[in-house]
Amino acid sequence: MPVATLARLDDVELGAPIDASVLRDRLASAGVHLPLDHLEFLIQANGLTAYAGYYRLFGVDAPNGCMISWNQPEMWKFAWAGRCDQYWSFGETGWGDQYAYRLGDPADQNVYYLDAFAMTAEPIVASFTEFLQSEFLTCAVKPFDEMTARARERFGQLPADAHLVYSPSILLGGAEHLDRIQMMPARAAMIVNGDIAVQLDAAPDGAMCGGMRPYLDDLGRTRVTLEWSV
Repeated sequence: MPVATLARLDDVELGAPIDASVLRDRLASAGVHLPLDHLEFLIQANGLTAYAGYYRLFGVDAPNGCMISWNQPEMWKFAWAGRCDQYWSFGETGWGDQYAYRLGDPADQNVYYLDAFAMTAEPIVASFTEFLQSEFLTCAVKPFDEMTARARERFGQLPADAHLVYSPSILLGGAEHLDRIQMMPARAAMIVNGDIAVQLDAAPDGAMCGGMRPYLDDLGRTRVTLEWSV
């Protein structure tokens, strides 16, 4: 898909072009090999946001997000106890759902969708080009998810460093209601979702979650501890 197609859409912000050698050097230093069609896209537009920021494609050292720093374990993946370690995120929704490649097999160029609340991975298309045409372009015009459209009506532009979250989290029984949506720093939201999901999986038999206690860890990252009652 030519970059010009996306550039003609409303509420799309394209990153500036990046030199091909700079792009390849930065990715090589991270030990990552993107498919050729993805590289060619980034050379023309080093990252972008669409639908007023509710859909993002990361660039390299780009204002809307750097895929290299975003995929560092200490950024947010550590909180998920290995669930997403084998995937390289290159984009996301405003909820924190990740678009990613599976690491370790260069022949696998499928694009995977990792759910924001569980980080379970599902292959959705066979290539980056197909992803742009059948998934990203569609959502840039009209999202599959009705709640995304309703959230945009309420909040307007979503900053590139923010996610939408439900309060209380739907992982803890919160309802998917517009009045329960708020913005949260993207990194913190990914970590908190991971903390909740991992602790729910490890909950004692028959235990009920009686509350959630936030704290800062040794690196100043926002974390949560679930409190249980039996």
